[in-house]
Order: sequence, then C-alpha cells, then structure tokens
Amino acid sequence: MLKMIRFLLVALGMICSCHTAYCWEISYEGNVMPNDPVLGSGVWRVYSGCDLSQTWSDGEVLHLIDPWTDKEVRFSREAVAIPAGTPITMEARLRIASGTTPGSGLAPAFMGASTWRLAGGFASAWLWSDKMSVLNADGWFHYDTDLTQFRTIRIAMNEQNYFWVWLDETEIFSGLAVDAWQNGITFGSSYYEATLESYWDYVCYSKEFVPVPEPSSLLALASGLLGLGGLALRRRRE
Repeated sequence: MLKMIRFLLVALGMICSCHTAYCWEISYEGNVMPNDPVLGSGVWRVYSGCDLSQTWSDGEVLHLIDPWTDKEVRFSREAVAIPAGTPITMEARLRIASGTTPGSGLAPAFMGASTWRLAGGFASAWLWSDKMSVLNADGWFHYDTDLTQFRTIRIAMNEQNYFWVWLDETEIFSGLAVDAWQNGITFGSSYYEATLESYWDYVCYSKEFVPVPEPSSLLALASGLLGLGGLALRRRRE
C-alpha cells in the first residue's frame, strides 16, 4: 500500500511540474535578446522589416519596444515546420505598458501558434494595455483586463485545432482556431502601423497539449493521497 501511495505522490508531483517550465520544449527567459546566438538551438528568428534598435534585455526581462508606424518588432520559431494536427501549447508572462494602432480593432501586440496552413490552425491572443482579444473561427472574442501589470497567458491547441486561453490560470476562452497562418510560434508587435512598449519575462512552448490544471482538482487529489498515506501509516503502527 505504501509503495502505491509513494508512486501516486511522485506521479502527482510530475503532473504538477509538467504544468511549469519542466514541460516546455523551448523556454526563452528574457535574459538575453531572443535572437542572441548564445541561445543555440533555442534562438528565435527576427522577422524581415524588424527594427531591434530600441529593444533590449536587462538580464532578466526583454523590453520589446516598437515606436515606429512603418516597422515592427517580432520574433518567431518553426514558421513552416509544424505539421497540421500537431498539438501546441504556448505561454508567456508579459505586460503591455502602452501601444497604439491605426484602428480600434487592431491590437499593438500578440502571441500565437500556428500549424501547417493546409489543414492546421492558428491560435492567438491579441493584446492591449487594457484588454485582450482572441481570434477564432466564429470571429473575435474580447476580454477587458489590466495588462499593464505582469500577467501570464497560456494558449493550448489540440490535434483538432480546438484551443483554450487562460489568463493567470483562469480559463477565459475556448473555440475553434482560424485557418493557419505560416507563423509557427510568434510574439511581438502585431502590425507595421502599431506602436508598442512591452515587457516579456518569458515565452515558452511545447508540441504537446498542456492545459492549465484545475487547482481544486489537484488539491483534492493530493488531499486524498495524503489521507490514504496517513491511514496506511496508522495501520502499520498498529
């Protein structure tokens, strides 16, 4: 019995850790520029037409700044390398200090993941300082929130191109992704015409479907296992 309890507790620990950085295939920590060669196989591609002259890292957080209306600052990985039907999970901790766009429906920043366009999907979050939007097959979903403080956003898309969005571990959206763009994993300013001042603590992703766990469910499971362990120990002492 105790062996089983130990096994289940270890499994629970693995499940919990899998919803942190341990599960990510690529984890960019903001401590250097995304395109710095020091990242080796984890280096990010800079979009053509980008200007990085105002963007820098203080050793902990990336200050991504786009003051122009004719340029952009955007980074990507695996732009044409992710087959349709591949599950994708992307997470970032960030804040949007300010931003402007040429139209009210356009966001200054975004993060998103797409699989091969012929049968794939594009799941994304579009970001302002005071709200975020999600583009899905039925149109736009808008959510008012304060993004001037650091917030954590997770996007997870399954094999059927259905995706979920969480803000600080609270699910705010689920729906069918739009037809895929060939962007792979992308973050930064959204349009040439947009301006943006933003801060990115980390950006990570995995080619697995990793939803945010229900904290109450994990707590209930842990409590049940600990209760069983306590019962087993009492029985052994008796």
